[in-house]
Amino acid sequence: MKATYKKIFLISLCSLLSINAFADVAGNYQCTRTDPNNSNTSYPLSITKTGDTYTLQWADANGFPTVYGTGVLISANSGSALSVVYWDSKDSNVFGGEVFAVKPDGSLSGTWALQSTNKLGTEACKKS
Repeated sequence: MKATYKKIFLISLCSLLSINAFADVAGNYQCTRTDPNNSNTSYPLSITKTGDTYTLQWADANGFPTVYGTGVLISANSGSALSVVYWDSKDSNVFGGEVFAVKPDGSLSGTWALQSTNKLGTEACKKS
């Protein structure tokens, strides 16, 4: 029985080590966000690794951060995802969640929702 637990532990440890080896989402991106009404907005996104989490800053057209987020990278054999909670720096009543699929080319494909809606938006980001 002890040998079985050791094998499970070693397999889990190897999986965790491989997660960090192939998923690097830190960097600067150019994004296009589509809201539930099919209105598009383009803007830059900065993602910084901060310990075990990631800090996200979406900027306005003038380059000033307007939306902040905290994310957790989740990886598996089938790929990686960045799960994010975010909030508006100007309106504390605006917050929500988003999940980004990390694509093999390093781009991100997200689906998001605000806290009080039942509609989804999308976001596509390419590293710049």
